[in-house]
Amino acid sequence: MAGRGGGHVLGSAEEDLRGWHTWNRFRHAWEAKGEHFSLASLVPPPVPDEQNFALTPIVFTSYGRVMTREGKPIPAEKRDVQFKVRMRMPVTLDYPGPTNCAGDRVKGTLTRLDCWQSHYRELAARTNIFPIPAQS
Repeated sequence: MAGRGGGHVLGSAEEDLRGWHTWNRFRHAWEAKGEHFSLASLVPPPVPDEQNFALTPIVFTSYGRVMTREGKPIPAEKRDVQFKVRMRMPVTLDYPGPTNCAGDRVKGTLTRLDCWQSHYRELAARTNIFPIPAQS
């Protein structure tokens, strides 16, 4: 019985070596064509701060109370209670949104953006939940 186990281990080692050799041939052939197989080659370079949409002032207000611009969480006791969230748009299941505006992919209907625009303009006239500019 001991001989059988040893043969199995030897067979596994042989298959491992064959697989490793085949993979290396494949990888080298494709690297010669310009392909990259490292994880680092898949990650894009960082976006410069001045081009990063997530760092614009209006977007920053959506997360700046709980997270720094570097993506680090701010502990609850150190959060600025005066921080103004300017992108607060409450969306709940009982949201009193307009009817007949949403599209339906099953029915093949499009979302009516003019209907949503009217809804938000009317909402802005009644509340301060969704402030909008005077000029569209």
